Amino acid sequence: MPDRVQLEDVSFGYRTRALLKNVSVAVPHGGMLVITGRSGNGKSTLLETCAGLVEPLGGRVLWNGRDMWSLSPQHRASMRARVGHMFQRPALISNFTVFENIALPLRYHSDFGEWEIRDRVNGWMEKFGIAHLHGLRPEQLSSDQARWAAFARALVVEPEMLFLDEPTAGADPVTAHTIVRTIGEERRRQGTTVILVSHSVRLVRSMQCPVTVLEDGRLSFLRHLGEGGREQPEICLREDV
Repeated sequence: MPDRVQLEDVSFGYRTRALLKNVSVAVPHGGMLVITGRSGNGKSTLLETCAGLVEPLGGRVLWNGRDMWSLSPQHRASMRARVGHMFQRPALISNFTVFENIALPLRYHSDFGEWEIRDRVNGWMEKFGIAHLHGLRPEQLSSDQARWAAFARALVVEPEMLFLDEPTAGADPVTAHTIVRTIGEERRRQGTTVILVSHSVRLVRSMQCPVTVLEDGRLSFLRHLGEGGREQPEICLREDV
């Protein structure tokens, strides 16, 4: 069985700066990978490349052994039907309610009826304690409420692949713990493959999975995080939630 997500010699950058230099990495079905490194080093770009949102300048992005960018736009769209994304900022649509934001991927990618959409969205809102926010708009939410809405939107499709960019950054300890626990539950429940960007040493240690550092456009693997919570290069992690 081919890996769920695989990058082969992927390169990306701008005229004056290369962000990714011949990056190769593979994540199997049900596997998890954490990407860390200095701010501004291209971690979010790497995540978006893995997620098929950014087309590389060189190399290949494969999902289940198929080159994403050799497919037709329609075929790519169908492959994204069970992919969840949580961006560094919540990226909620301002003129949609919380319910409508969470329901959006189901309306776009599924043939669910209205009652099925309502049932699934309401289930995630209740699980995350935001059912009372049903009709509010993003500007009426606190930062943690917006985070929960964005996380629910990523999970509502019951994703085969989940791409998360700093999912616990700035969150209170209870929120961060619940997010981490939910990620683990989804992996166990349906074998979700997870690729996650984070600076947080607590989150990285709790995941117990391969950790890569993006530095100067290249990836290197950390062997472990010791008792002090850090391994070289120290640049990539911070002691927060």
